[in-house]
Amino acid sequence: GTAQLEEVQWMAVKAMLVAHQPKTIRYPPKNLLSTMLRQMLQSSTWQNFSALALLVNVTFMSSQHSTQDGTFDKFLDEQNTVFFGFMCTEAGLNLLSLGPMLYVRDSAHQFDILIITATSVTMLFQDSLRSLSQVTRILRLFKFLRQLAKDKTIANVFETVSVSISQVGNIILILLVIIVMVAVLAVQLFGT
Repeated sequence: GTAQLEEVQWMAVKAMLVAHQPKTIRYPPKNLLSTMLRQMLQSSTWQNFSALALLVNVTFMSSQHSTQDGTFDKFLDEQNTVFFGFMCTEAGLNLLSLGPMLYVRDSAHQFDILIITATSVTMLFQDSLRSLSQVTRILRLFKFLRQLAKDKTIANVFETVSVSISQVGNIILILLVIIVMVAVLAVQLFGT
Protein backbone atom coordinates (compact mmCIF):
# COMPACT_ATOMS: atom_id res chain seq x y z
CA GLY A 1 0.00 0.00 0.00
CA THR A 2 1.03 3.56 0.70
CA ALA A 3 3.71 2.62 3.24
CA GLN A 4 5.65 0.83 0.54
CA LEU A 5 5.42 3.85 -1.78
CA GLU A 6 6.66 6.12 1.00
CA GLU A 7 9.53 3.73 1.65
CA VAL A 8 10.56 3.75 -2.02
CA GLN A 9 10.34 7.55 -2.11
CA TRP A 10 12.43 7.83 1.07
CA MET A 11 15.11 5.55 -0.42
CA ALA A 12 15.19 7.74 -3.54
CA VAL A 13 15.58 10.88 -1.41
CA LYS A 14 18.41 9.27 0.58
CA ALA A 15 20.16 8.29 -2.64
CA MET A 16 19.82 11.86 -3.94
CA LEU A 17 21.26 13.25 -0.68
CA VAL A 18 24.27 10.96 -0.92
CA ALA A 19 24.78 11.73 -4.61
CA HIS A 20 24.63 15.50 -4.13
CA GLN A 21 26.87 15.98 -1.11
CA PRO A 22 29.57 18.62 -1.44
CA LYS A 23 32.71 17.02 -2.74
CA THR A 24 36.23 18.04 -3.53
CA ILE A 25 36.34 18.10 -7.28
CA ARG A 26 39.29 16.25 -8.74
CA TYR A 27 39.76 16.35 -12.46
CA PRO A 28 41.19 13.47 -14.46
CA PRO A 29 44.35 14.03 -16.48
CA LYS A 30 43.76 16.02 -19.64
CA ASN A 31 46.58 14.62 -21.75
CA LEU A 32 45.74 12.96 -25.05
CA LEU A 33 46.41 9.37 -23.94
CA SER A 34 44.27 9.63 -20.79
CA THR A 35 41.43 11.30 -22.66
CA MET A 36 41.42 8.63 -25.38
CA LEU A 37 41.56 5.84 -22.79
CA ARG A 38 38.65 7.35 -20.84
CA GLN A 39 36.55 7.59 -23.98
CA MET A 40 37.37 3.99 -24.88
CA LEU A 41 36.76 2.59 -21.37
CA GLN A 42 33.47 4.47 -20.93
CA SER A 43 32.09 3.44 -24.31
CA SER A 44 29.22 0.95 -24.36
CA THR A 45 31.23 -1.30 -26.68
CA TRP A 46 34.04 -1.67 -24.12
CA GLN A 47 31.59 -2.07 -21.23
CA ASN A 48 29.75 -4.84 -23.09
CA PHE A 49 33.02 -6.54 -24.05
CA SER A 50 34.26 -6.39 -20.46
CA ALA A 51 30.96 -7.80 -19.14
CA LEU A 52 31.02 -10.57 -21.76
CA ALA A 53 34.60 -11.51 -20.85
CA LEU A 54 33.64 -11.61 -17.18
CA LEU A 55 30.59 -13.75 -17.97
CA VAL A 56 32.72 -16.21 -19.98
CA ASN A 57 35.21 -16.42 -17.09
CA VAL A 58 32.45 -17.02 -14.54
CA THR A 59 30.92 -19.67 -16.83
CA PHE A 60 34.26 -21.48 -17.08
CA MET A 61 34.75 -21.26 -13.30
CA SER A 62 31.31 -22.77 -12.73
CA SER A 63 32.09 -25.70 -15.04
CA GLN A 64 34.63 -27.11 -12.59
CA HIS A 65 33.62 -30.53 -11.28
CA SER A 66 35.09 -33.30 -9.13
CA THR A 67 35.61 -35.89 -11.89
CA GLN A 68 37.46 -33.67 -14.34
CA ASP A 69 40.68 -34.90 -15.91
CA GLY A 70 44.08 -33.21 -15.91
CA THR A 71 43.68 -31.56 -19.29
CA PHE A 72 40.49 -29.85 -18.18
CA ASP A 73 42.27 -28.70 -15.00
CA LYS A 74 45.04 -27.23 -17.14
CA PHE A 75 42.49 -25.57 -19.44
CA LEU A 76 40.72 -23.97 -16.47
CA ASP A 77 44.02 -22.72 -15.07
CA GLU A 78 45.03 -21.26 -18.45
CA GLN A 79 41.72 -19.49 -19.04
CA ASN A 80 41.80 -18.18 -15.49
CA THR A 81 45.27 -16.75 -16.12
CA VAL A 82 44.11 -15.15 -19.38
CA PHE A 83 41.10 -13.51 -17.75
CA PHE A 84 43.21 -12.40 -14.80
CA GLY A 85 45.58 -10.77 -17.28
CA PHE A 86 42.62 -9.06 -18.93
CA MET A 87 41.41 -7.80 -15.55
CA CYS A 88 44.90 -6.45 -14.72
CA THR A 89 45.14 -4.78 -18.13
CA GLU A 90 41.74 -3.16 -17.68
CA ALA A 91 42.76 -1.93 -14.22
CA GLY A 92 46.00 -0.50 -15.62
CA LEU A 93 44.13 1.28 -18.42
CA ASN A 94 41.69 2.73 -15.89
CA LEU A 95 44.61 3.88 -13.74
CA LEU A 96 46.19 5.63 -16.72
CA SER A 97 42.91 7.22 -17.79
CA LEU A 98 41.86 8.53 -14.37
CA GLY A 99 45.12 9.10 -12.55
CA PRO A 100 46.02 7.50 -9.21
CA MET A 101 43.89 9.73 -6.95
CA LEU A 102 40.62 9.31 -8.86
CA TYR A 103 41.30 5.63 -9.48
CA VAL A 104 41.84 4.75 -5.82
CA ARG A 105 38.86 6.84 -4.60
CA ASP A 106 36.31 5.01 -6.79
CA SER A 107 34.66 2.10 -4.95
CA ALA A 108 34.43 -0.02 -8.11
CA HIS A 109 38.18 0.30 -8.63
CA GLN A 110 38.84 -0.42 -4.96
CA PHE A 111 36.91 -3.65 -5.43
CA ASP A 112 39.03 -4.42 -8.52
CA ILE A 113 42.20 -3.82 -6.49
CA LEU A 114 40.91 -6.23 -3.83
CA ILE A 115 40.16 -8.92 -6.44
CA ILE A 116 43.53 -8.47 -8.17
CA THR A 117 45.41 -8.63 -4.85
CA ALA A 118 43.50 -11.70 -3.64
CA THR A 119 43.93 -13.47 -6.98
CA SER A 120 47.66 -12.67 -7.02
CA VAL A 121 48.08 -14.10 -3.52
CA THR A 122 46.15 -17.27 -4.44
CA MET A 123 48.25 -17.71 -7.60
CA LEU A 124 51.47 -17.42 -5.58
CA PHE A 125 50.38 -19.77 -2.78
CA GLN A 126 48.05 -21.96 -4.82
CA ASP A 127 48.45 -25.22 -2.91
CA SER A 128 48.14 -23.86 0.62
CA LEU A 129 45.32 -21.35 0.00
CA ARG A 130 42.57 -23.40 -1.64
CA SER A 131 39.78 -21.74 0.36
CA LEU A 132 41.01 -18.24 -0.54
CA SER A 133 40.91 -19.29 -4.18
CA GLN A 134 37.20 -20.07 -3.82
CA VAL A 135 36.64 -16.68 -2.17
CA THR A 136 38.29 -14.86 -5.09
CA ARG A 137 36.00 -16.71 -7.49
CA ILE A 138 32.99 -15.57 -5.49
CA LEU A 139 34.34 -12.01 -5.57
CA ARG A 140 34.46 -12.22 -9.36
CA LEU A 141 30.78 -13.14 -9.31
CA PHE A 142 30.12 -9.96 -7.33
CA LYS A 143 32.11 -8.02 -9.92
CA PHE A 144 29.80 -9.46 -12.56
CA LEU A 145 26.75 -8.39 -10.53
CA ARG A 146 28.20 -4.89 -10.20
CA GLN A 147 28.68 -4.80 -13.95
CA LEU A 148 25.07 -5.87 -14.42
CA ALA A 149 23.84 -3.23 -12.00
CA LYS A 150 25.17 -0.50 -14.31
CA ASP A 151 22.24 -1.26 -16.61
CA LYS A 152 19.28 0.92 -15.62
CA THR A 153 16.66 -1.84 -15.90
CA ILE A 154 18.66 -4.33 -13.84
CA ALA A 155 19.46 -1.64 -11.27
CA ASN A 156 15.71 -1.03 -10.90
CA VAL A 157 15.14 -4.76 -10.37
CA PHE A 158 17.85 -4.87 -7.66
CA GLU A 159 16.31 -1.82 -5.96
CA THR A 160 12.83 -3.35 -6.06
CA VAL A 161 14.08 -6.61 -4.56
CA SER A 162 15.99 -4.79 -1.80
CA VAL A 163 12.90 -2.73 -0.87
CA SER A 164 10.50 -5.68 -0.87
CA ILE A 165 12.74 -8.28 0.81
CA SER A 166 11.04 -7.88 4.22
CA GLN A 167 7.58 -8.48 2.72
CA VAL A 168 8.93 -11.48 0.78
CA GLY A 169 10.19 -12.94 4.07
CA ASN A 170 6.71 -12.67 5.57
CA ILE A 171 5.14 -14.34 2.53
CA ILE A 172 7.68 -17.18 2.66
CA LEU A 173 6.94 -17.70 6.36
CA ILE A 174 3.19 -17.89 5.69
CA LEU A 175 3.73 -20.31 2.80
CA LEU A 176 5.96 -22.47 5.01
CA VAL A 177 3.27 -22.64 7.70
CA ILE A 178 0.65 -23.59 5.07
CA ILE A 179 2.93 -26.27 3.63
CA VAL A 180 3.52 -27.74 7.10
CA MET A 181 -0.22 -27.72 7.82
CA VAL A 182 -0.99 -29.45 4.51
CA ALA A 183 1.77 -31.99 5.13
CA VAL A 184 0.43 -32.84 8.61
CA LEU A 185 -3.10 -33.13 7.22
CA ALA A 186 -1.92 -35.33 4.35
CA VAL A 187 -0.06 -37.66 6.77
CA GLN A 188 -3.18 -37.91 8.95
CA LEU A 189 -5.49 -38.61 6.03
CA PHE A 190 -3.29 -40.71 3.74
CA GLY A 191 -0.53 -41.99 6.02
CA THR A 192 -2.06 -45.41 6.49
